Amino acid sequence: VELHTRAERINTFRRLGILKGIKKGRGYIFPKFEIDEFLIDYLGKDITTDDDVINARNEVAREKAQKKSL
Repeated sequence: VELHTRAERINTFRRLGILKGIKKGRGYIFPKFEIDEFLIDYLGKDITTDDDVINARNEVAREKAQKKSL
């Protein structure tokens, strides 16, 4: 699965805990289920800039917490 974005953006997702990867050498491997969950969680969200990514991450966290409380 490809996310069609720069490696720097993927690194931002990893650094912020949005994508969890496995360290391999100088890079990371991202399991397909992590990519799938990312695509579901962030569907329709703006992740253009670092600030957008942080805002989307916070929104996803609120949505997940809301679902848990139901």
